[in-house]
Amino acid sequence: MDRKEYPALLRKERCGLYSVLFPDLDCAVCGETLDEAMDMAKDTLEAWIRRAGTPAPSDLDAVREAAEEGDVVMLVEEGCSGNTRFAG
Repeated sequence: MDRKEYPALLRKERCGLYSVLFPDLDCAVCGETLDEAMDMAKDTLEAWIRRAGTPAPSDLDAVREAAEEGDVVMLVEEGCSGNTRFAG
């Protein structure tokens, strides 16, 4: 089975937290550290897919266009091991 990659936006908040927003899932998570936020993003994606299925990932260019200044666009792979990679 091919695993899908879902675009996400990584954002450093003014309060110092790191947020990860999934446009396809209409949800976000945050963590006190970058590692914590990334781990929570992987867990959230896995839980969402178990509960609601696998929606089609958004077009990466559309996510880039919607990103705010300072956001980092990345891809999070579905699955418990949940790899991430920056999409530039």
